[in-house]
Amino acid sequence: MKNPLLILRVISSPLLYAFGGGTVASLATLPPTDEIIVRYGTKGCFHAATFEFRFFRAPELRMSVSRVRAADLELTGTRSLDDSESDNINALLQVYRIKAGFGSTTRHQVTFTQRRGDQTIASESYTHVGPRTHENDKILSFDLLADDPRLEK
Repeated sequence: MKNPLLILRVISSPLLYAFGGGTVASLATLPPTDEIIVRYGTKGCFHAATFEFRFFRAPELRMSVSRVRAADLELTGTRSLDDSESDNINALLQVYRIKAGFGSTTRHQVTFTQRRGDQTIASESYTHVGPRTHENDKILSFDLLADDPRLEK
């Protein structure tokens, strides 16, 4: 598979619900004391899955991915991210902040939370009804991030 973090096409849907408490920082400006937690759930006619992504500095920017099963997290893996990948993930977060495009029976629920220790700094939550944010394996999506073969156990 080619690097899925190279290209991002912004596709959203006509039905987008949002609520939150402030805007989460971009990965480029994420302080070393903070982490961004993304809880992503997708459900459609033939699929259902929930993942938790954690973005943090250690000291380089890293991402961990866990699959949510009932109330438990099953760590899929972690890996470092370069500046280009960070920019593409920031762009993916923007997909859920806009409204445009198509419709379908697939529902995506995504929550972005910026935390500093036990304190929530900002949180945004969106429900997106429509197709996934990618049309092939070259387009970045949370689904592709969750299945990234470069994740280290």
